[in-house]
Amino acid sequence: MLHGKSARFPPGATVYLLKGALTHLPQDQQDALTDELASVKSFDVESDLWEVAPSRPQLGGGSKSVLVKEQGMRLAFCILAQHALPGGGSDRSPSIVAANRALAPKRKIKRSPTPNGSKACGGGMLALEDITPGEGLLTEHPFLLSSTGVEHRWSDRWRAYLTMMGGAQYGSAPAKAALARFDALAAGDPEDVESFVEPRAKATEIVESALRSAGKVPESEEYEEIKCQQVEKVLTVLMKWQANAHLYRNVTNGDMAGAAGTAVAAVYSLIACVNHSCRPNCDVAGTWSAQKPGSGDANDGAATLTCVSAVAAGEECVYNYGPRELLTWNLEKRRRYLSEKNGFVCRCERCREEESNKDATTCTVSLSLASIEDK
Repeated sequence: MLHGKSARFPPGATVYLLKGALTHLPQDQQDALTDELASVKSFDVESDLWEVAPSRPQLGGGSKSVLVKEQGMRLAFCILAQHALPGGGSDRSPSIVAANRALAPKRKIKRSPTPNGSKACGGGMLALEDITPGEGLLTEHPFLLSSTGVEHRWSDRWRAYLTMMGGAQYGSAPAKAALARFDALAAGDPEDVESFVEPRAKATEIVESALRSAGKVPESEEYEEIKCQQVEKVLTVLMKWQANAHLYRNVTNGDMAGAAGTAVAAVYSLIACVNHSCRPNCDVAGTWSAQKPGSGDANDGAATLTCVSAVAAGEECVYNYGPRELLTWNLEKRRRYLSEKNGFVCRCERCREEESNKDATTCTVSLSLASIEDK
C-alpha cells in the first residue's frame, strides 16, 4: 500500500480525478481530466502530489502520467488478483505466509460444505478442533477493493468485474483466480426482496446505458429480451459485492484507505466464507502501519480472523459483519442494518431465538385479549 499525506492507495488502483485534484493544472487540463479515471503510480513527497496515469492520456495533454492532489482523488476500484491465488491463506506474500504459519501451523478451520442459514448460501467455516479465545485462525489481504457509500459504487463494482473478466480472457492466472473466487461468493438472500431494490435499479441503468451505446433500439422485442437477461447477470454481480464487502479502514489514524472522507469496501476470499452472527465467537481486525508519506507497506490492509470465545470442534466460526454496537441493538434494527448493508435477513441462532420469543409473546397477548373479549 502506498502512503500519501493521509490517504493510502495500492499501486495500480483505479481512481476518479475530481475537481479538487486538478486545481494546480492549466484550465484546459482541468476541464479534460475532471471525473476521468486514472491508475495510481506513486506519491511524490517533495510536491505532496500523487503521480497517476490517465486512462485516456490524450486528455492529459498526451502525457502518460500527471501529478494530482490527494484531496481530489476517489477510489473507483482495485483488483489485487495475486491475493486470490491459492497458498498462504489466499496470499503468497512472504509476510502473510509467515503470519499464517505463526497463527495456525495446523489449519484449525475448514469450509463448510453446506450453509447453516445464518447467511443465504454462505457456506461457513467450521472448527476442526477445539479453539481457545485469542487464537488467530487466518490472515489474508483482500483481492478486491471498491468505493462504498457513494452514488457511483455500483458502476465502479461492475467495471471492476468486467476488468477481471478481461484479464481472465487474456490468460492472466491471477485474474482467472480472482474471477473464480468472486463467482463462488454468495449473492445475498433472494427472500430479502427489499435489499435487491436499489441494486436492481442500478443494474437496469448499467444495462440500458450499455445497450444505448451498442445502438440497440429501445422497446423492440430483441431489446427487452437482452435487457432482462443482462440485468439479472449484473444484479448477481452487484449483490455479491453487497453481501461480501467489508469496510476497509485505516485504524491507525482514522482515515480510510482512499481519499480523505471516502469509505472503501474490501472483499476477502476466505474471510468472505465466514458467516455473520449476532452472537459471534470470532472477530476480524485489519493491520495498518503508521502513516509515512512516500513509503509503502505490503502488510497494510491484511485482516486476521481471531477467536474471541471458545469454539468446540465441529462448531461454526462466526463474526459480526456490522459495527460493534450492532450487538446491542434489538432484532428489528439488526436485521434492517444487515439487509441494507449486506443484502440478507439474519437468521443466526440469536435472531431465531429472539424471533421465537417475540412470536410466543405475541401469541400470549393475543390469547389474553381473546379471553378478555369472551368475557
